[in-house]
Amino acid sequence: MAPIDPHSFTDSSHPLTTHVSLSLYLDFSTSTIHATSLLTLSSSFSGTLSLDSRSISITTILDPKTLSPLPYTVSPNPDPIRGSEIAVVLSGQSQLLLVYSTSPSASALQWLSPPQTFSKSHPYVYTQCQAIHARSIFPCQDTPAARIRYDAVLNVPSSLRRYVCSSRASQAPVPEEAKHLDASLVRGG
Repeated sequence: MAPIDPHSFTDSSHPLTTHVSLSLYLDFSTSTIHATSLLTLSSSFSGTLSLDSRSISITTILDPKTLSPLPYTVSPNPDPIRGSEIAVVLSGQSQLLLVYSTSPSASALQWLSPPQTFSKSHPYVYTQCQAIHARSIFPCQDTPAARIRYDAVLNVPSSLRRYVCSSRASQAPVPEEAKHLDASLVRGG
């Protein structure tokens, strides 16, 4: 393994992620996000691909073309800085689909209860992914070497508004590869 930087498990000899499609179900009652993440790599790859994560619970990792499970492991003892390594075994794939949930302790998520907000009537959540906190929202190659474009579908209660600052806010359709997933997988039950 040749690390790109000391704060990431990303291997410099592996293709980097170029695009991520996120579908996020925000659960304000538990301060968690149930999600799918479709990662697109710069090229097909066979071997073990390393991803960074922190306090994320993986439900499954799939080949999005066949929906076959991909073998993976999560390092049992998180590194205090880098978090946990997710090692996914690929066989010529250029995409992988992750189904997972965040933790209430996700370092990039700040959950505010209604009394903590200006209106005192609705909850609020915001993200702050720098420097290496994106890995607590979605498994990724969380290093500046990986320049990643992304799109996101935010699923929130209808009484709440969605604001996305560093991206165009849109009602993007679910990626074709993810449409076949059972909704209970995404929602964690």
